[in-house]
Amino acid sequence: MNSSEFSRVRRLFEAAMNLPTSQQRAFVERFCVDDPITRDEVLGLLDADREMDSARRLLDEGGLKRTSVVEIPERIGPYRAVSVIATGGMGMVYEGIQENPRRRVAIKTLLIGPRDERALTRFEVESDVLARLEHPSIARIYSAGTYSQRIGEEERELPYYVMEYIEGATTLTDYVEKKKLSIRKRLQLFCQVCEAVDFAHGQGVIHRDLKPGNILVDKEGRPKVIDFGTARLSEEEDGKSVGMTRSGEILGTLNYMSPEQLSPTEEPPDARSDVYSLGCVLYELLAGRPAHSAKGRTFPEMMASVVTGALQPPSHWDPSLSRALDLVCMKAMNKKREERYASSEDLSADLKRFMEAREVHAAPPSISGRIRLFTRRQPAFVMALIMIALSVGTGVYLMRRAGLREEELVQRAESAWTESRERGLRDQYVRQNVTTALTSLLKGGVQRSGGGEFLDELEPLTAISNLDEQAVVANQLEVAALTAWELQFFSRSEELFEEALDAWVACRGERDVSTLRVRLALLGVQRDGGSREGLRERLIQLRSDLSVGGEERTQIALGVDYLDACMALDAKRYVDAEALAWELLREQTDYLGAHHPDALKTSWLLGRALMWQGRASAALKYLERTRDGYLSAYGLIHPNTLECQTDLAIALSSPPRCPHASSLLAPVLEKLPLILGEEHSSTLHARVHYDRLLFEDDSTEGLEERLGRSLVICRATLGEEHDLTRICVETLQQLPLRE
Repeated sequence: MNSSEFSRVRRLFEAAMNLPTSQQRAFVERFCVDDPITRDEVLGLLDADREMDSARRLLDEGGLKRTSVVEIPERIGPYRAVSVIATGGMGMVYEGIQENPRRRVAIKTLLIGPRDERALTRFEVESDVLARLEHPSIARIYSAGTYSQRIGEEERELPYYVMEYIEGATTLTDYVEKKKLSIRKRLQLFCQVCEAVDFAHGQGVIHRDLKPGNILVDKEGRPKVIDFGTARLSEEEDGKSVGMTRSGEILGTLNYMSPEQLSPTEEPPDARSDVYSLGCVLYELLAGRPAHSAKGRTFPEMMASVVTGALQPPSHWDPSLSRALDLVCMKAMNKKREERYASSEDLSADLKRFMEAREVHAAPPSISGRIRLFTRRQPAFVMALIMIALSVGTGVYLMRRAGLREEELVQRAESAWTESRERGLRDQYVRQNVTTALTSLLKGGVQRSGGGEFLDELEPLTAISNLDEQAVVANQLEVAALTAWELQFFSRSEELFEEALDAWVACRGERDVSTLRVRLALLGVQRDGGSREGLRERLIQLRSDLSVGGEERTQIALGVDYLDACMALDAKRYVDAEALAWELLREQTDYLGAHHPDALKTSWLLGRALMWQGRASAALKYLERTRDGYLSAYGLIHPNTLECQTDLAIALSSPPRCPHASSLLAPVLEKLPLILGEEHSSTLHARVHYDRLLFEDDSTEGLEERLGRSLVICRATLGEEHDLTRICVETLQQLPLRE
């Protein structure tokens, strides 16, 4: 099922859910007359939604209340029932005593209603499945039968089966948290679960509901896989596939179900479906949280998350985790089953390779990664090799030292020194000129009108007289362009970058790092200024022109990734933007440091992506980090600091609202109009949200006049459909009611 087909199924399902149950089927069939596949999908989802509340529905059919009329029976067959271990949607599990041999057992029963033939079939097949699974990590079954049970005024014959009682049983996730197990011990325990599941697969059994709650750990620390009530037998008997669900029916636990279970195809779930569920369990063991959280989500939203949603790797929640574990986990949870591990044994084997410091098959590491793995396995041997290499290398060096060309070494040193000095001087002069310009704007010494002509008066880049004339001109043009960009004179900056690009090409060639650096900056200023036609194609071309190697080329490659994430945000692909920004931020932090300006920009971008998804509380960490970094590097008067503080105030105003959110915007509005102008989108952004916060605080004095002015400017510069225009209109409409 592709994304458009899934969207159609989802829309029909949500529409049908708003109708009475008796009308749902007719509604779906009417809209799917010529599309039987979609019809069956939607009807299957409706059935699944009803079965998620199966306990209440089951008891309602018999007019019963379980808590008051279903008592613990004295005996279940030849076993004495002692207490209730657990209750589920369709039955109960009792602790029981077997007289001969004397032992404690677990007795699972099914409370079937008058129309529960399919539930009975599943129960019977579950006992048959368990009977064929003799494995130390799968709960064993001892016997099965029926017994008489009074439910209300009715005597019923109910099925049961008796299985191994797991002493001191706790769920897998509760056990690892209670014992505070290390990652290594968690993986060792999980590998035992994989072995049990692989054994079941070898017997032709697909579990289909693997989750932490169905994996218990006994008091000795041994895992036990339980609850094969939704299992499927993969082989065919008497020409029929043996299963316990009908076509289109969805059974299992939504958080841990594979995409193919939620979006059934002609190919039924197989061993790789259980591999996906095991991947979800592994994710939770590593990250300490479910891969797909159901909290605050509807059934359709959860389906969309599993079938099409993006997923952060476990190390997003615990940065100490190895990237190799990310790769293993994400391979097991791949949306496409053909891209997953072929079996749970393969998954277990890859985790064992990781624990043995060997190369995992999820994705081969780089050469440096292989060297690190080998070093972990054979430290003594590697140390011996290093000592030998040092000895040989020292000898070779001493022999060849006299033959080294001194002129070449001097030339390389001078080149590296020159590049470093150029970069340092450019940064120094940009900071100096931006500070001078901002101070003049705030004091009224210059006006923003005129497209930034006053920037011509700023000091040009000097102190590089040792370079040739073309390189001096190119550096001066680049500094002027960067200064105009930071002050958001986009047209002027674009013109200067184009001149700088021509100068660098003439001076050092098209593939020189200086040329590539200015090409990236030109794309960035065009995106910020709204000139985005053909931008993606030029970005792709720049990426292909970057050759591997060199610190500055690596930094340019990271800048290309940043622009890619920005364009995802511009296209309102917020989930994609979040994933791209998160991965980029991790790389920039490792390579450049957390306080580097490029890392701060990406942190801000990630905060915006989260905030625009309605996840303001998650965005706060990144927005605060960026604002504090900008304050330290640029001070409060820099446009970046002021704009980031605006976003931080907006995030704080989201529920649960911080009462001091508006106080962050007051100093912003003192400076932004002078620095960027009253009609600039950033000024309007801060002013409109500030007035909205005052309205919510019942501080309405002069508010109608200010909002009216903002509305006129928003309509003229941003358009009628813009969010700021809409906020102005809505707030003005509500003002008479508040007053």
